[in-house]
Amino acid sequence: MLEGTLRSAVAAVKSRQDALLNVGWAVVIVTLLFFALEWFVGTPNRDSSAFIYVAKGLLEGDVPYLDRWDHKGPLIYLLNAIGLATFGMWGLWLLEMAFLLATVWLAYIVLRRQFGFAAVFFPMAVLAGYFLYFSQSGNHTEQYALLFQFLALYLFLSAENSNGGGRYKLLLIAIGALAAAAFLLRPNLVGLWVAIGIYWIFTYRYNAVERILWVAIGAGLVILPTVGIFASVGGLSEFWDAAFLHNFLYSDAPLWERLEAIWRVGGTRLPFVLLPIVFSWCFGLYYFRSDEEKRREPFEAILKLSVIALPIEIFLVSASAFDYGHYYMTTLPAVVILMGFFAYGITRVISLPASLLSTVLLLCVILYFVPIGMNRLPFIIEKYTHEDGIMRGKHMRVSELVRDATEPDEAILVWGAETGLYLLSERAAPTRFFYQYPLALRGYADSRIFDEFTSDVKEGRPALIIDTRNNRLPPIDSAERANWKIAGDRYVYAPDRFRPFLDFVEEEYEFMEETEGYAIYQRVERSPG
Repeated sequence: MLEGTLRSAVAAVKSRQDALLNVGWAVVIVTLLFFALEWFVGTPNRDSSAFIYVAKGLLEGDVPYLDRWDHKGPLIYLLNAIGLATFGMWGLWLLEMAFLLATVWLAYIVLRRQFGFAAVFFPMAVLAGYFLYFSQSGNHTEQYALLFQFLALYLFLSAENSNGGGRYKLLLIAIGALAAAAFLLRPNLVGLWVAIGIYWIFTYRYNAVERILWVAIGAGLVILPTVGIFASVGGLSEFWDAAFLHNFLYSDAPLWERLEAIWRVGGTRLPFVLLPIVFSWCFGLYYFRSDEEKRREPFEAILKLSVIALPIEIFLVSASAFDYGHYYMTTLPAVVILMGFFAYGITRVISLPASLLSTVLLLCVILYFVPIGMNRLPFIIEKYTHEDGIMRGKHMRVSELVRDATEPDEAILVWGAETGLYLLSERAAPTRFFYQYPLALRGYADSRIFDEFTSDVKEGRPALIIDTRNNRLPPIDSAERANWKIAGDRYVYAPDRFRPFLDFVEEEYEFMEETEGYAIYQRVERSPG
């Protein structure tokens, strides 16, 4: 009888621990969402504004690249269009939340199956913390790609445990389709799939060809229809020119600049990211030199894959030599797998019951996230109850001026890259080059592009031109332009090519006022004769 009582007591304690773990897990997710609530407060960032602007055109019948120029893959515009078509900006926010929740859930499943319940919470805390740090704001291509990466990891493990047959081939096809989806977000987001191919080559040698072939078929099932759609609407050459040729020139940087970018993100700016990554990676490499028995652990495949994937991801994201934090979100799957292995090692060393150790680790995660979330909660509530709504920011005064000075069907031109002004003012550009960085990119802009841009502006005759005084584009004011120098070596100022546009503005427009540091020019209405 005493034995039965003890067993009941142990079961009750374990049940309470499981309940605590479930509650704690919910707290972590809710805290993560509190942070994410800030993504769409205020004007979207430059990249996000461009995606939204192109997506709005897509919903109105425009063709990306052909009618509205940007250089990301077409899938990002389609996703934005789906979100906007549901509930506007809130619909886009809900789509992001759905992707985030699905990403976190898949990461949880993969980590738990590979390393056990006790080792889950440390890498999940790493995923949440690094995600929030790297994302900084929402609607990045890397953010959507994370779901594709973790889903590919899940399918990869399923394929590794499969005995072949039709289901096995479908898994490989699905992996290929996900690779194509990531590629159509941005071409250099396919590092994980490159690592999968390398893993198969080293593990299965000649048998790897069949696997790679089925993956290629899956990718083709997505890529070929996309190419066919652009070809059918006459935008295939523009698609290639913007999403591939431009990006190749945009990423043309020397090796030392790429290494410097890696150091700025992972070394000086975020040392607590670099050191655990390096430590865990070395730990993983040491693990493979262990005896055969240890190499038969169930997580051998995914650990090897992560060791291969991490340097590939870092190489690909550093291709442009820019140190934007969100670029490095693609490293998170490999990082959290390595962190999961590290946590698994701790659970093997510390002789505590798995459920107790899980509870302790979860409490550490909660103590990290809850105070931060509670501190941010009043700030988030204030933002979401503001009378100006969620679409507000530093451009509110300029956008109000634009709405007051123009009619809804009149065009405006934002000279620079602040696409958010189009969104806030609810006005469109007269040219597909709604931001003008491609006009200054070394090796990309030619006389054809300049002629097209100038012709569009002359024909569209925007009611207002807003000079945002961007450091990559010459000021409209000739006196400011005399002392202006372009920033960096990747962009170039060709006065002869810019002159037709600048002369047109000087002849047809006059200075109106300066607002928020931007110079606003209005069209001069000339009387007939």
